[in-house]
Amino acid sequence: ADFPLPLPSSAEVDGVSDTSSGDDDPDEVARDPEGMVACTSCGSILQTPSSKDPPFRLRCPTCDARLRVIE
Repeated sequence: ADFPLPLPSSAEVDGVSDTSSGDDDPDEVARDPEGMVACTSCGSILQTPSSKDPPFRLRCPTCDARLRVIE
């Protein structure tokens, strides 16, 4: 049986330096005061790590899109 996937509560932070250039350029998203961002590909609301200061990259666990979090 197919069950709907729960909305992600956190995102995976890429281990890639923000200054490196990759094959796929990440979309830039602004982090709100609560540390949340919306994925530009699927619209999922993601909690960013509080220990990371922007800019940093993360990958959406729902659609695998790459995002660049900015303040």
